[in-house]
Amino acid sequence: EENSMNAPEVVEGIKKEVTPVPNGVESSDNIKQTNEVKMNGGEAVPEKETSNGTTVKAVPEETPASTKKEENKPEPEHMDESMTLFQVIDQELAYNEDFQPFIKMHKLPEWEMNYKSVAVIGCQSSGKSTLLNLLFNTKFDVMDSRKGRNQTTKGIWFSFDNASKILIFDIEGTDSRERGEERGTFEKTTSLFALALADLLVVNMWTKDIGRYGASNLDLLKVIFEVNLKLFSQKCMKRILFVLRDFDEGIDSKDYISEMIEKDMNKIWSEINKPEEASQSTPQDFFDFKFLFFPHLIYRREQFMDTVGELRNKLDFTHDDSLFKGVEKEENTPLDGLPVFIDQVWSLIRSDKDLNLPTQKEMVATYRCQEFKKDAEEAAAEKIEQLTELVEEQKCANFKKSCTEIIDEATKYYERQAKNYMKSVVQLVKKELMKSLHDSLHVPFQSQIKQLSMEILQNFKKALKDMLTNKKRMPEDIHKHLEKQKEKMMKKFATQSKKSYIVDGSNWKIVTHMKEI
Repeated sequence: EENSMNAPEVVEGIKKEVTPVPNGVESSDNIKQTNEVKMNGGEAVPEKETSNGTTVKAVPEETPASTKKEENKPEPEHMDESMTLFQVIDQELAYNEDFQPFIKMHKLPEWEMNYKSVAVIGCQSSGKSTLLNLLFNTKFDVMDSRKGRNQTTKGIWFSFDNASKILIFDIEGTDSRERGEERGTFEKTTSLFALALADLLVVNMWTKDIGRYGASNLDLLKVIFEVNLKLFSQKCMKRILFVLRDFDEGIDSKDYISEMIEKDMNKIWSEINKPEEASQSTPQDFFDFKFLFFPHLIYRREQFMDTVGELRNKLDFTHDDSLFKGVEKEENTPLDGLPVFIDQVWSLIRSDKDLNLPTQKEMVATYRCQEFKKDAEEAAAEKIEQLTELVEEQKCANFKKSCTEIIDEATKYYERQAKNYMKSVVQLVKKELMKSLHDSLHVPFQSQIKQLSMEILQNFKKALKDMLTNKKRMPEDIHKHLEKQKEKMMKKFATQSKKSYIVDGSNWKIVTHMKEI
């Protein structure tokens, strides 16, 4: 099915297009690196000639597992906008921390929460990557039919479609001989990961495998069903699209196959452990099953491409029969926080801990809002320092206004950055930001209040001196007169403090200063 006569050869995580080299001719121009993120550290790799007359980059000598990950880790400076694929989870099950700079490079955070996500699972070499490439014009690795059915997608790869604003996750195939005895654990881990991330989970399977437990991924679906009850708050059902490959309408019946799959779903649902409140439920209460039948890619290519077009239409948000109908963007993690969310979800799934997605989204919101708070504080710190130096030796007539402007600018920046995250978290961290700004501005406030206190005392001393030097206007009751002057000065101090110095909402106090006066 993956018939590609000029299929790229994959060498150490770098996909290369190879061109036959005539005998006796040496050429290094026939090798072109395509848009994969892994660039082998940016270093040149020597070429060698293969047995079929092509030239490829030589595979570096094997390095210990403990150092391989660090050596092969892509550096952000090696990225450019032509790289549209990214290996989020590598074949060693490690999360790639360069995912954040990758999505920033492609300006994906500008989508905010206005996106949908698709993940595809299925047997190894069943045409998952081919289907994604045809749907979205992506460039996921596909199988070279000349080499037989071997592992192509390793780990979890990510790409995106700008036109439709869809995030795409290509999951390593199940039933892989390369994984050996570890494949069961890996398959369940990646499948749960796909379910957690995707608005639409595509199960790619051969029509001839219907009724076969392993080949039909029924064992994985059983795990997905069971864990789904723990993962999600059921505000909306998870949608699963069964893609049936090599369907022959002359032999097979769409209704019969759909009915068989539905029966299989009901059967495995009856076998899973369910909480008491879901004991009488059916899978249809939690999942929306859809079916799409594809003819053979090679022998009926035109009809196959027509079905690709049909599926592409169904992936349009605005289409009447959209597969994303009922999926609310408000449930999405803002794209600038997606790397943190993915890292946390993957860590929890790998550690086999209970995963509660709403809780994880709250944790991501907290993490990102704290980052925005820190950015706002750092932006305000320079202006606060300037204000502090300005008022250290003199009174500032616009002190309260200056403080308010600093606070407003910082909070508006924070609100713009955090607007798409969980509202309760945003408000909680905003209060922390306000307190932090008030605490920082309290230093210059104390300086201003001290100067105001000195001014009040000087005014009182002047009034006292005037009284003592002007014996003709000496009051009969000096003590009462001084008390009256004191009250007048204290009232003036409190009024000026509130009007010109105490920032609204700051909870700054002047009681101590009044006692000192």
